[in-house]
This record gives sequence, structure tokens and C-alpha cells, in this order.
Amino acid sequence: MSPLGWLCLLAGFAAGAGWPVRPRGRAITWRRLGRGGIGAALVFAGICSAGFDPPEQWNAAIFQVSGEASLKEFIRAQRGEPALVSFYSERCAPCKANAGTLNRLAQEGTAIAVVNADGHPSLVKRYGAAAFPTTFVLREGRVAHVMIGYHSAAEVRRSLEAVRPTVAQ
Repeated sequence: MSPLGWLCLLAGFAAGAGWPVRPRGRAITWRRLGRGGIGAALVFAGICSAGFDPPEQWNAAIFQVSGEASLKEFIRAQRGEPALVSFYSERCAPCKANAGTLNRLAQEGTAIAVVNADGHPSLVKRYGAAAFPTTFVLREGRVAHVMIGYHSAAEVRRSLEAVRPTVAQ
């Protein structure tokens, strides 16, 4: 966790946010220690920054899209094989967690392109990526499957295998 995350957590509990409790089979609730408003906000800020220090660097095998033309070039280079196009935002914590999965898959030889949604809003609109991370599995340039949010490497591999062309095709 980042130093800022620890500071927010400690300040939040000191300000009286409370702590989570689960009374016998009921939903998790917050037991208040004091006033709570500012404290709860600081605890939330600390939890949100937990483990999300600077984002992981992209693997050299991952194609970083610089515009619509470079994305078309990436898709054309796949020649019918499935490929992943992942839209991310630098401010998005699940996107940073997803970077590790994409790096692992790229090391295994999966064709992956990443699009920074903050820098390419026209591509976001064209593909309809409303939440981040959104990963599209493309086959022959067409969207074959959409995954929204963080997904494990195994889930992504299953999606790729589901759209991979068979020998009969």
C-alpha cells in the first residue's frame, strides 16, 4: 500500500469512521466510533489507493495504440487469429490490476493492443467502451467477445479459445 493509503486509513479511523462488523448472519455494517463523516471518507480514500502505486509498465510485446490508423494496422496484422484490444484509463485501479494479466498473456504470445481511453476518446466512442477496463476479443477485425472489468488470465484464455478458428473453418 502506498504511504498516502496508510495515512488516509489511519486518519480515517482516528477521525471516527468505525470498523466493519458482521453480526450473526446479517450483512456487514459499520460500527461507529464517533462522528464518522470525514473519517469514513478518509478510510475510503485509503482503501481505494491500497496496492495501486504507479501502474505497471507494459510488456514490450504489447502494442500501444497511437491512433485509429495504428489500431487498424494491428488488427490487419493478425490475419484471422484472435487478438485482444484493451481500453484502459490511467486513473483506473482495476485497469492497473489488469495490466499484470495482459503482460502475462503477451509473454505467452497473445496478440494484445492497449488503448489509453483518456488519449483516444474517438476510439472509445467507436468501440463503445463505457467502463474501464474493457477488453475486446477480435476475430478477423470484428468484435467476437467483450469483457468488462478485471479478468484473470484463465478467463481471458477461455474467451480467446472460444473464438479461435477451428481446422474445419
